[in-house]
Amino acid sequence: MKKQIFLLMMVAFTWMGHQGSAQVDRTKAPVADKPAKIKLGKPKRFTLPNGLKVLVVSDHKLPTVTFSLGMYNTPQLEGEKAGLSAVAGSLMGTGTTNRSKDEINNTIEQMGSYIGAGANGAYATALSRNTESTFEILSDVVINAKFEQEEFDKILKNMLANISSVPTSQSSIAGNVAAVAKYGTDHPYGEVETAETLQNITIADCEAFYKSSYSPNNAYLTFIGDITFKDAKALAEKYFSKWEKGENTFKELVQPQAPEKTRVAFANFDAAQQSDIRISYPVQFNPTEKDYIATNLMIKIFGGGSNGRLFQNLRETHGYTYGAYANISGSRFVGSVNASAKVRNEVTDSAVVQFLNEMKAIREKEVSEKELATAKAEYIGSFARGLESSRQVASFAISKELYNLPADYYTTYIQKIEAVTLEDIKKAAERFIKPENANIIVVGKGDVIREKLNQFGEVTEYGPYGEVIK
Repeated sequence: MKKQIFLLMMVAFTWMGHQGSAQVDRTKAPVADKPAKIKLGKPKRFTLPNGLKVLVVSDHKLPTVTFSLGMYNTPQLEGEKAGLSAVAGSLMGTGTTNRSKDEINNTIEQMGSYIGAGANGAYATALSRNTESTFEILSDVVINAKFEQEEFDKILKNMLANISSVPTSQSSIAGNVAAVAKYGTDHPYGEVETAETLQNITIADCEAFYKSSYSPNNAYLTFIGDITFKDAKALAEKYFSKWEKGENTFKELVQPQAPEKTRVAFANFDAAQQSDIRISYPVQFNPTEKDYIATNLMIKIFGGGSNGRLFQNLRETHGYTYGAYANISGSRFVGSVNASAKVRNEVTDSAVVQFLNEMKAIREKEVSEKELATAKAEYIGSFARGLESSRQVASFAISKELYNLPADYYTTYIQKIEAVTLEDIKKAAERFIKPENANIIVVGKGDVIREKLNQFGEVTEYGPYGEVIK
């Protein structure tokens, strides 16, 4: 990958050199070179008898190895125990039936390795010489987790302290209200933790969550780095083959929908110096979409940084904010379109108008060639930088498996970016940008902004934990 980046840089430097030594017709846009083909290590795979899927990508440039174990369970409602997965996830890695927390931490530190674990899996990195020692501890953390009451009490105490500070945090309130408005309280992503729900959780609940969530037959284990397929297979068989299968009892996820018409979710925050504005709604979005790349480029043009239309409008033209941004997220389960800015209280309604204007504009009018070229350059640069991360490379390998993507999906990614047309961008905008079906979330000073929000749709007022007030 470093060689590919070096070649791209050499092309750029060569082009600049020509600018200084030869006369150029500046009335014509330069012709782009043929896009580079990214080389990714081809993953080799096998499955253990217990159902654990294993992917191996050998890369011997650096003497390091990364292990990543992902649990691909369907998110579940936690109801009166909202926060259970967060508490149980925090307990992962705090001890096993074979090692105490201090023993794990001290051994890992001495080797210069790293191990992290949570509700959805575990991750580790190691120097090549410490591959097996680190991997053995990782397997112990995953298979033999032991939850101690003392650690549980510490974690719960810290989480309760954080929860108690929510009413004093404008951004925390906005996050809670946005989750409820976007997904609804009958969806796992729309649940909000409170002191009451956290206090309902017991260490027995955490143990039950671990036992039901951690199972080899619903997991992927990846090896990335300085390791051969033969050695990775031997390690996986040695340390994970005795991991017992689990029973998948997860319920099917209810798919949230964008509102039938735009509505406003408001929360009062008397101490606000600015209004926190978030425009958001759920969408179905993942790499299997035929317009996946075009949609990412469209969002980058719309609100992806200082070159984005939202930034140029709300900051550069109107001076409402220091920055305005947008993104689109996606997963196997559900995605969302999100736009946000923090603006002066007195221009809150004017800022919302400009958000909606830009949403309509990118749907109704073609973007310029310059905008598309800039977005492509930024997207390619971001993709290339991501390839320097072993964790990102691992995510590519897993994505290909989860979504059944073509073998060359990522190796030809730059070509696919370059192939996107202006028409593709417009189609993506028409599909995913919904100014008439959005949630407008505003947290700010009610005396100044509350009445001004009525013009945008039905207003529902929420409390700091996403509870409806009126």
